[in-house]
Amino acid sequence: MSPHSRNLAASLLLMAFVAASSCSQQKLLFRSDPVITNIDDNVPIAQPQPRAFNRLAYSYDVLLNRQLDDLIDPIDPPPAMNVNALERVPNSSWFTNRLGTERLSIQQVANGPGSGDGTPQSRVPWKVTEISVGHSQKSLTIEDNSGEVYVLQFDRSGVIEASTASEVIASRLLYAAGYNVLESHIVTFNRADILSEAVDSASIDQFLAACARTSDNRYRATAIRRPAGVDVGPFSFTGTRTDDPNDLIAHQHRRELRALKMFAAWLGDVEITPDNCRDYYIAGEQGSFVKHFITGFDDCFGSYFLDNTPTHPGFDYLSVDMAEIAGNSLTFGLLREPWEEIQSKSYSLAGPYYESRLFRPDKWKPIMPVPLFSQMTPQDAFWAATIIASFGDDHISTAVNEGQISSQTTKQDLMEQLKLRRDKILSWAFSRTTPLDGISLEFKKQGLVLGFTNLAEKYAIAPRDSFEYRISVCDQKGSVLGKLDMKPQPQYILPERQLKLPETDGYVVVEISVRQRPSLEFLPPVRAHFWGGKQLGFKLVGVERQS
Repeated sequence: MSPHSRNLAASLLLMAFVAASSCSQQKLLFRSDPVITNIDDNVPIAQPQPRAFNRLAYSYDVLLNRQLDDLIDPIDPPPAMNVNALERVPNSSWFTNRLGTERLSIQQVANGPGSGDGTPQSRVPWKVTEISVGHSQKSLTIEDNSGEVYVLQFDRSGVIEASTASEVIASRLLYAAGYNVLESHIVTFNRADILSEAVDSASIDQFLAACARTSDNRYRATAIRRPAGVDVGPFSFTGTRTDDPNDLIAHQHRRELRALKMFAAWLGDVEITPDNCRDYYIAGEQGSFVKHFITGFDDCFGSYFLDNTPTHPGFDYLSVDMAEIAGNSLTFGLLREPWEEIQSKSYSLAGPYYESRLFRPDKWKPIMPVPLFSQMTPQDAFWAATIIASFGDDHISTAVNEGQISSQTTKQDLMEQLKLRRDKILSWAFSRTTPLDGISLEFKKQGLVLGFTNLAEKYAIAPRDSFEYRISVCDQKGSVLGKLDMKPQPQYILPERQLKLPETDGYVVVEISVRQRPSLEFLPPVRAHFWGGKQLGFKLVGVERQS
């Protein structure tokens, strides 16, 4: 292992902790070091060997082997291994904190990963350099008049706007969330905008003859610009990439990959396979390294199933669903399935199964099992929900507008479903663990004030007066210094004199549980760890979120 790899591994170990089951069993878990916000995993490496995706082998593994294992011998997943002391995901070659840690402007959401310097729409004519016709996707590779290379992907025959709009809208939303996605734009063009040089004119005409046209008789496509680098194939959903020395955390233990389930459920991204999760060997400031991208959003919002074999995306797997088979065997198939209540929509883009009334985030399924998703913990889901909560209605409408949907009915329906599904995800995730964030402990004129934000209250999941808080304060030995139950107050002032807090350089743990009436049970607690004392105040150094 290289010196860089050893240093990175040591940094990640500083973020790991062993959760105690109660405040009385608390151990000194966190140092007073600065919280890690960036992982230096862009150190130059030799180019990895490109690798291919074996769909048949992958399908056999996830549809049979892994489903049987999960059904016969389910195992509780371990905590994510790439979070920092505050239970957040640091910036890395996998993820960059955007919305959720900062306020993105409407223009930033509209641009996505693009620089905002325009699209190939205004840089015609284009030269066609390659034609590709696959099983479910057809594309042209073009070079615009500025020399930039794009891949044009088209809507499926008879379903104009569905795939192209889905690609652009979903990529904008996932980019704002923090994932690496490819730059994409909606373009329309005439045959005269394309030059026949590297590819003969007859082949281009034959290709375009099978493409759907808009109402004004133009061709419509998504122009996708791939990173300036080498596509070295898909990244796996388990283990690490052995020829990438920067890849040290097993992928099934990365929070941003496990929690991708919440974002996929929100967007209805049902076709998530390693083939849509790509590694690119790209140039950095010091040299080239591998950066990891999520791609292939043309099947979101139910659009894939507008012209495909009838199935129930989001409700069960496409071919073999072991859990459904087991359930039907026990009930003799007499129970009515939720998807049976869904009615068809008369307009395009959002398929009938992209809806919010029956949507359940915890039960949502892509068309094939994704091993990463079975590893998602309530803590992972909470982290994702805090980001999804940061999407205001203006962010959503901006992303949808980038899809250039001609039907106002379709556009408004898609915006409404995104908002309703967002709210359902928040309601579910914030009910699995104490939904507090921004915890602080500081001395003010009124006394020792405990501060926090109740996210369930902030995002109107439940009214303020429905909550009750149970608070325990412990010292570094785990001894309980004080306990109290409190109802919502303008400020939560703790009994400083009774707590016997350290004067300086001490360690204090504040454990908070929430009960939402009419429930009689308190949610699993969140523990906030503080260094400091009466003289200089307290600094938050760690957070434990129980489930």
